[in-house]
Amino acid sequence: MLVTIISRHERILQLTHMTACVEELQSLVGRIVTSEELESLEKTRMMREEQAKFVSEPREACEIPFPDMRGSRFRDFLLRLKVVNSSGVYVWTYNTIYGGAFQVKSFDELNMEAYFSTCGETISFVTSDVRNALLLDTFVDDDGSRMIDIRTRGDDWLGAVY
Repeated sequence: MLVTIISRHERILQLTHMTACVEELQSLVGRIVTSEELESLEKTRMMREEQAKFVSEPREACEIPFPDMRGSRFRDFLLRLKVVNSSGVYVWTYNTIYGGAFQVKSFDELNMEAYFSTCGETISFVTSDVRNALLLDTFVDDDGSRMIDIRTRGDDWLGAVY
């Protein structure tokens, strides 16, 4: 068994980011989230290290207008991801990197519009086997329209094109 040692600095970062981490997750799932639901820093670090091995894998990418996230095409896209890999997904935000990874059973539990309107610009999801990932990154294009960059990778999710 590999033992990962968490530094004092990492513990301080965890304490510093914990409130923001829990608040943004509550916005995303629409319920109370406690710090006990987050993975340990040790497991979070190991998961991030495992994910790093797949960074160079091929990706599918597209950009959509932000309001399209409310539509049936986006919901159908998430459903296709769930169908090809029905394992739970870990939610990754800036704060969960420091606070601890958070797992949901499926995309059905998420209100991404609430998250993006209150918390952040970028969120990613990784399957529990750490082999598939979805990145959603909001930005403003040259015309001033809010957009979402959608990127998938992994053996299962690569074929689930938006």
